[in-house]
Amino acid sequence: MQDSPNETPRPDTPQQSTPQPEIPRYETPRQAAPRLDRQQRPLGVTILSILIGLQGLGEILIGILAVGALMAIGHAFRGHGHTNVATALDILGWILGILPLVVGAITLIIAIGLFLLKRWAYWTTVVVSIIFLIRQVYELIQPRETYTLVIIGTIIPVVILLYLLLDQNVRRAFRLGGRSNVERLAET
Repeated sequence: MQDSPNETPRPDTPQQSTPQPEIPRYETPRQAAPRLDRQQRPLGVTILSILIGLQGLGEILIGILAVGALMAIGHAFRGHGHTNVATALDILGWILGILPLVVGAITLIIAIGLFLLKRWAYWTTVVVSIIFLIRQVYELIQPRETYTLVIIGTIIPVVILLYLLLDQNVRRAFRLGGRSNVERLAET
């Protein structure tokens, strides 16, 4: 039995289907694999950046307190008719307060740079530690009754410098190539 062209196809007879265009399949986006060259921040650098950040916040607090305290004292003098003294205290408050505010802001910037593993923050920390070390050595040669705080103040920059300059993980994290001259000297 032949099917006529006007007949509707019966469900029990197999039909020849026309090829359908293929529907594109969309895959769900996958998270990119972590890059292998991304450096992890060493724990010591994290601790160092947090401590330096706290030091910066302390400097800013000291600056705010210096400005506020001396301006309050100046206001008290102004209330008693001593305008020249009050003006001098206001000016002194701003001068003494601006320096810790600026140092605190710079210190916070360095701490953030260390936390983000910026090379400029690494070298700035090395230079500042060397300056602190020179200052502490100068304090050591000055006569005084007790040297406890001076010795502690000398040990801290030495430890920071040794850690930053000798630890391979730190050097790798800050993308500093090769071995340092200090490491080469330590091997001999």
